[in-house]
Amino acid sequence: MNISGLIQKVFNDVVTAYQYANIARYIQNLFLSIVMVKFGLSMEDIGTFELILFTITIFSQFWISGQRDAMVTAYDKSLQKQDVLIFGFLISVFLGMLTSGLLFLFKNHFFYINAKVLPTDLILLACIYLIFQSLSNIPETLFLLIKKAKILFWYASVFSVMYMMVIGYFLWFFPDIKVLLLVLIGLSVLKMVFGSIFLFKNSFQFSLSSFFDFLKYSFPFFLIALTGIAMDMIDGLFVRFYFDAETFAVYKYGAREFPLSSLLMNSLSIAMIPLVSLAGDLSVLKDKATKHMHLLFPVSILFIWLSKPVFTHLYNEDFTQSALIFTIYLLILGSRLLLPHTVLLARGKQKWVFWIGILEIVINIILSYWWVKVIGLEGLIWATVAAYYLHKWMMFLVISRYFKISMKDLIDVSWWIFYQILAILSFFLSKFWL
Repeated sequence: MNISGLIQKVFNDVVTAYQYANIARYIQNLFLSIVMVKFGLSMEDIGTFELILFTITIFSQFWISGQRDAMVTAYDKSLQKQDVLIFGFLISVFLGMLTSGLLFLFKNHFFYINAKVLPTDLILLACIYLIFQSLSNIPETLFLLIKKAKILFWYASVFSVMYMMVIGYFLWFFPDIKVLLLVLIGLSVLKMVFGSIFLFKNSFQFSLSSFFDFLKYSFPFFLIALTGIAMDMIDGLFVRFYFDAETFAVYKYGAREFPLSSLLMNSLSIAMIPLVSLAGDLSVLKDKATKHMHLLFPVSILFIWLSKPVFTHLYNEDFTQSALIFTIYLLILGSRLLLPHTVLLARGKQKWVFWIGILEIVINIILSYWWVKVIGLEGLIWATVAAYYLHKWMMFLVISRYFKISMKDLIDVSWWIFYQILAILSFFLSKFWL
C-alpha cells in the first residue's frame, strides 16, 4: 500500500485512525524522554519525574483504561448512546478528583523513593496533572465510538505537533520538572476542552441513579484493566524498592516496549470488541492480527539488533542498560499478537478475564521476587515476559474449552512460531555479539 492509500485508510477506517492516534501519543512520550536528556535534566531529575508518572499511573491508569473499555463495550449495545459518552466523561471527572485528593492527602506514603519523600509543591502539581491527564484521553475514545476517523486523524496530528513544539520550547529555556508539569497540565486542559465541545453539543439530562448504574457497570472493567497494568506496576515497585532514582530512570527508559506492538495491538483489541460482539465472526480478527504480525515481528527483530546504538544515540551512554531492558521487552510481542481476551470481553466474560489476570499477577510477583535475587534488574523483565505468555496460554485454555476456539482461529500459527523462534535467536545472538 502506498502512502496515499495509507492516508486514505486512516481517513476512512476508524480502527486505523484510532491506532494512529495511539502511535502519535507514544511519539509524544518518546520525544519528551529524549528532550529531557538532551536539554540538560540530571539523571536524578529524570528519575524523579518518571517516579511521579509511575505513581500517577498506579492509581489512575486502571480506571482510565477500564472506563474506556466500558464505554466501548456498552456503546453499540446501548439505545442511549449519548448517555454512555457523557457518563463515561463524568465518571472520569469524579474518579480523577477523588484519586487526586486521596493521593495528596496521603502523599508521604506514595510519592517517595528510597524512603525520601518528594517536595510538596511537586506533589501538588502531580495531583493536578492526574485530573486533567485522565480527561485528556476522552477525545480518542469519543471519535472512535462516533466513527469520526478523519477528525481523529487531524486531532492526533495537530495536538502531537503542538505538544512537541510547546514541550521543546519550555524545556529548552526552563529545564525544570515543575515547569514541565505545568506545561503538561495546560496541554491536557486543551485536549479536554476540545473533546468536551463534541461531547456536550447535544442536550443531556443528568440522573444520579443512572450515573451510579454506569459506574457499577464499569467497575468490572476497572478490575480487568488493573490486572492488565499490574505487570508494569509490579516491576516498577520492585525497582523502586531495590534501587535508586537513577536506576529507576534507566529502567523506565528501557521498559517501553516497541510502540507499534503494544499500541497497535492494544488499540486493535479494543476497537475489535464491538465487531466481534455484534457479528460473532472471528475471521476479521484473525486477518487483522495476522497482518499486524507480518508487520510487527520483522520490525521488532530489526530493533533487537539496533537497540543498543539507537539508545546510545538518542540518549547517552548512561542509558546503555536501558537498551538491554528494551530488547527483552520486545520479546513480549508474541503474546501481544494473541487476542483471546478480545473474544472473552466481546462475549461478556469479564469475570474470566479478571481472574486469569489475577493469576498472572501472582505468577509475576513470585517470579520477580525470585529472579531479581538471582539475576538482578534483568530478572524482573524476564519474569514479566514469562507471565505475559502464561496469561495468554490460560485464556486459550478457557476459550478452547467453552467456545471451541483455538489459537489457529485467531492467528496464522505456523508464521507465529517461525517469527517467535527467529526473535529469540536474534536476542541471544545480538546480546553476545554486540
